Amino acid sequence: MQQIKLIKDLDKVPNVLKEQIKGIWQKGDKVAVKLHMGEKHNSYYLKPKIIKKIIDVLLDEGVKPFLFDSVVLYAGARDSKQKYEKVAEEHGFSEEEIGCPVVIGKEGIVVEAKDINVHVCKELEEADGMLVVSHVKGHCSCGFGGAIKNLGMGGVTPQSKSVIHQAEEAEFDDLLAQGAGAVLKAAGDKVFYVNFLINISKECDCANNAGPLVADDIGVLMGKDIVAIDKASVDMIYEQKPGIFDKIHNKDPYLQIDYAERLGIGEKKYDIS
Repeated sequence: MQQIKLIKDLDKVPNVLKEQIKGIWQKGDKVAVKLHMGEKHNSYYLKPKIIKKIIDVLLDEGVKPFLFDSVVLYAGARDSKQKYEKVAEEHGFSEEEIGCPVVIGKEGIVVEAKDINVHVCKELEEADGMLVVSHVKGHCSCGFGGAIKNLGMGGVTPQSKSVIHQAEEAEFDDLLAQGAGAVLKAAGDKVFYVNFLINISKECDCANNAGPLVADDIGVLMGKDIVAIDKASVDMIYEQKPGIFDKIHNKDPYLQIDYAERLGIGEKKYDIS
């Protein structure tokens, strides 16, 4: 059974994170902080003030963090490295503001998954570890987006994003989980997850208009298991707003979690404290 930590006070996140990541990385390790830095007119992406505190914890631990995300498939303000870098800077994600490099990826290395070959962003494979920082919210294609979505779509190249969205080989949720599994296979086991259950919006951070907030803020979850932390995230939201993602997107948010567990990248059983 996986241990999940709940932090209700955002001001306590840095100290709890410092305790939770002990022993995961060694001094000098290059750690990718996987983060969605927000679509151009989106209001609810995780803000730089929050992320800087996380980066400061990593720097204090002696590792070498860098913020990372990948270019998107669809035409828009983030469909090239240069354009995404501009949006990131406009949103406050720059080395000067955050204290570490900001890297946007496009090239990948091939990792074989169950039904497809996944092109995992090479920067994640080259890093010594990952801190996966996810904003939990709704999503039109898979009900909700958390850590599995953050890696399964955000950690792969546009080529693989296209394959996953086409969903010819298998169901979207299955391919999304396979994408996340491929990223973890490439990145290794020095990974930790932080899910923010705040500003829980109807749509994804990739939407210009994320729509209304659909649940009240809950807090922050931390853990070492991608399946457990996403399961706990949906469970806690559904305790407050039963079936909300099913209702607004007509999609079961637990599907991707079930597929991820079947792939063996984590387990759904957890204990929260």
